[in-house]
Amino acid sequence: MRAFVLSTGRCGSTTFAKACEYITNYTSGHETRWGWYGTDRLSFADDHIEVDNRLSWLLGELGSRYPDALYVHLKRDREAVARSFAHRWRRDPPHRYRSMPRGLRRVTRRTEMLLSSPSNGMIEAYAYSVLGRRRPWSDSERLQVCRSYVDTVNCNIEQFLRGRDGLSVELESATQDFPLVWARLQAKGDLEAAVAEFSIAHNASKASG
Repeated sequence: MRAFVLSTGRCGSTTFAKACEYITNYTSGHETRWGWYGTDRLSFADDHIEVDNRLSWLLGELGSRYPDALYVHLKRDREAVARSFAHRWRRDPPHRYRSMPRGLRRVTRRTEMLLSSPSNGMIEAYAYSVLGRRRPWSDSERLQVCRSYVDTVNCNIEQFLRGRDGLSVELESATQDFPLVWARLQAKGDLEAAVAEFSIAHNASKASG
């Protein structure tokens, strides 16, 4: 059996992956196929647990290739996730910046280098490429965009899971929910140590909430 943990990100996915490391009869990983494309992007061995929030954008092919997999929807309080993404929204893509009036740029050489470097931020990709925005979002709009992202991804996952073998895990109650995943997988290993991982903050944001 394969298992895929789907989420928005910023909701405990790193912690979930750490917990899965205590399972001895499955391999597991966090974003192990990140950066691949085509058939290689979704090539996962049997008896493997993959935790990757980007899979929420590849659900059609994922479901077609692995109809019998166990799918886990990992969730966290909506506002906490949105605020975490807003905190990590560091900058606008460089081509958006160059479209601003010249008098507003005030670009130093160091700033220009930062702006020209690639960004791997999921929220920036959603805010500009998915939504099709050309001009920068204002500070007051950013949190609303982050809430929209959270709602969109969770809705995509919920619709995908209809009629499929799936479980829901809430980060706030993960110590009770994770053992259900363990049982469904007929996992072997150290369950107590796995559950203890949810009391440790992995990849935490400095933003409050």
